[in-house]
Amino acid sequence: MHPEPRAVLGAWAVTFVAGLFFIVTILVSSGGTKALMGSATPVVDVISSALGSKAGTVYLWLILFITLLGANAFFAGAVRHLFSMARDDMLPFSRALSTTRAKTGSPWIAVLVIAFITALPFVASQTFAVLVTGAVAVMYVGYFLISAVMLRARLTGWPKADAPFKLGGWGLILNIVALIFTGAMMINLLWPRDATNPAKWGLPVAWWLLGVPVVVGGIYFVISLLPKIRREEMEGTAEAKAGAPLTG
Repeated sequence: MHPEPRAVLGAWAVTFVAGLFFIVTILVSSGGTKALMGSATPVVDVISSALGSKAGTVYLWLILFITLLGANAFFAGAVRHLFSMARDDMLPFSRALSTTRAKTGSPWIAVLVIAFITALPFVASQTFAVLVTGAVAVMYVGYFLISAVMLRARLTGWPKADAPFKLGGWGLILNIVALIFTGAMMINLLWPRDATNPAKWGLPVAWWLLGVPVVVGGIYFVISLLPKIRREEMEGTAEAKAGAPLTG
């Protein structure tokens, strides 16, 4: 086995064991599932109840540190995504969004735009648990769609090429399990709840966080990108016909 798959499987195993231990510990230490489901901060409540308020505070500081690390990674990824799409002229104001500083090469306009977009959810809610639930729900929608596309590809014969690391027959089984799990988590997180997904302007907050980008992106795709794609396809077909050798 190559070192890369071994490292990935090892990280997955450690995460699974640690996560399972944490979940079992929280469930055993809690007063019951009803108490957990009725709280917006169940883990903090359990730790504070079992170990005292200082332990709960320490846990919150650890979560803050981990959240900042994750947010930084996601922010950088979003900036790179925005910049690359603008560089390929796939977004409005692509020329401005693909601008970089001459000395550092950093896409500073893309950074500012992502920072502004990141702050928009605070218009819908200022509650941390609500925003986290909505953000995670949106991510699970992406995971679900990726799992669905992969399952469709597997059912049509993918992967066709051999690779050093492969799941074999387990690939299809794990893909189905991933699709079921991500779908269940997506529904769970998007489900309207007063504690984690309250209504705002007539719709749950998570629905706004998911729906607004989808609607805006869909409208832009239909109005701007789709005609451009069709025009390029027609131009490519015309060039192919013009360069085809004459017969007869």
